[in-house]
Amino acid sequence: MDAMRGRSKAAGLAAPLLDLEPHEREWPAASGVALPPPAGCPSASPAPPPPRPLPLLCVAVASLLFGLVSALLKYVGLPPLLMMQARSLIQWVLSLLVCGWRYATRRSPSPAALLLGPPPLRHLLFTRALLFWAFMLLWWTSLTALPVGDATSLVFCWPVLTACWSITLLREQVRPHFWPCLAFNLLGLLLVSRPSFLFGRPTNRPATALHPVLGVVAALAAATVGSILPVIVRKSRACHWTTVEHVTTSLASFAFTPACLALWFGAIDPTAFSRTRASLTAGWGATDAWQPRPWGLSVLLAAALIGFGALGLQTYGYQNERTTRASMMSFVEIPFAYLLQLVMFDDKPDPCALVGVACILGSGLATVLFEHRHLLPTASPITDGSYSAP
Repeated sequence: MDAMRGRSKAAGLAAPLLDLEPHEREWPAASGVALPPPAGCPSASPAPPPPRPLPLLCVAVASLLFGLVSALLKYVGLPPLLMMQARSLIQWVLSLLVCGWRYATRRSPSPAALLLGPPPLRHLLFTRALLFWAFMLLWWTSLTALPVGDATSLVFCWPVLTACWSITLLREQVRPHFWPCLAFNLLGLLLVSRPSFLFGRPTNRPATALHPVLGVVAALAAATVGSILPVIVRKSRACHWTTVEHVTTSLASFAFTPACLALWFGAIDPTAFSRTRASLTAGWGATDAWQPRPWGLSVLLAAALIGFGALGLQTYGYQNERTTRASMMSFVEIPFAYLLQLVMFDDKPDPCALVGVACILGSGLATVLFEHRHLLPTASPITDGSYSAP
């Protein structure tokens, strides 16, 4: 999943959707609502273009890789903010190398467009970077408190969340399939999260640094943020994926994560700063330092490298295929996450959770499939994802 995956305050969510041209109004993994035909257009839509195998394959492979990255990060056992800073710096260096190669081979019009994107799209790239950073922080936080499979399942509630936004914020008409999909999704949420006020206190859960309730809240918040990302990626499809990576990783490395670290060290947990300083000076695993698991730092490096490739595949896939079609391929991450949970952590899924997974998976796919039948055709996708200066 450095796939999928994959997200802004409620008041700001409507703006990117309303900015879409009439022929571009796709909802990520379907919204479950009806969009009126644009003025001057015939009511009958032409047949949508056929699926493109390569972008769909890229999204599917990216989703599997993101699932692997999630399991690797859970194994490392370090605080999410520290892992995010390390990951961002590694991926920023990789993005610079790829951007340098593109410039050396004259594949970019100018250094500014190469590193920052075309001026008309820079606000979208900044928004995408901020949302993706927030999604990753919430997602990695949920992994510290929940099994990999359960956290993944909860994040995949985002198709139904998008539908709820469209109804409440955009006043869209509700299609009949929305209500049963919402009901099954909520049932799946209850079965996967298993709140103690309904199911009692779980006895088979391993001890974690965070309370499971916080993990559930973080996973659902990640789903909320992540549900808007495919739309922004689709709207910025004229920007090459390496530029998207550079903007995302540079802002995360030198703005978003450092600001959050300063808040954590200075106001929330001052002892975290001393432990981090001891880790950097005396070595990881030393007395009073953070204690990663054996080979934890090597695993973190591998996760960053795999995540960089997965994010590139995901960006290319969403830029070059209809959002609803590409979103369907990302659901392969759920069963893969449970397989990794069993193989890597010997954590057998709870039967109740598996029923909840089936409800979430079924409602999400149904939302996508029903919406796919009603979508207006989009503009022809750009085949190489590159930007050409006028």
